Amino acid sequence: MKVTNKIKNALAGAVKEKGSQLALAAKTGITQATIARYLNGEIKAISDDAWVKLYPCIAKWLQINDFSRQLDELMSRLNISNVQLSRKTNLSVNTIMEYRKGEQPAPVDDVRNICNALNVSISRLMPEDYHAVLSENALSVDQKLLLDNYMRLDPNEKKKIIELVISKVKASER
Repeated sequence: MKVTNKIKNALAGAVKEKGSQLALAAKTGITQATIARYLNGEIKAISDDAWVKLYPCIAKWLQINDFSRQLDELMSRLNISNVQLSRKTNLSVNTIMEYRKGEQPAPVDDVRNICNALNVSISRLMPEDYHAVLSENALSVDQKLLLDNYMRLDPNEKKKIIELVISKVKASER
């Protein structure tokens, strides 16, 4: 897995949430030095083994960055202030600002509430590769990892994967 800016930002969010690189290292089993090297760009790719350990800790931050960008762009385009959205949603102004900056994840109920207030569908604020998975408990870690990697494929590769899965299921039912 290539260490993109999106992944670096997600790692930074997870570090902030856990309190330190050392705490994230303890949670994932990946050394603090390796996490630091991902963050500063010294390591350009994350091995599959490390990705499986890191993904559960950074998945919501991958989602947050996309959600916050979409929310910020939409509010700017609609010329809606934090105060106005706060009044429409009964969320605090600070909460709205944190969502817009990507400083905290928005619970599913808040995402729905914001979408209703802005009169948009959830898929408008959530990126294509995440809007189907709105709650952390909706899918297992393996399923989230599979979905995340599937969404990185081009359309032809996706079609091949679907065909492969269908053929495997049909073969197992015989």
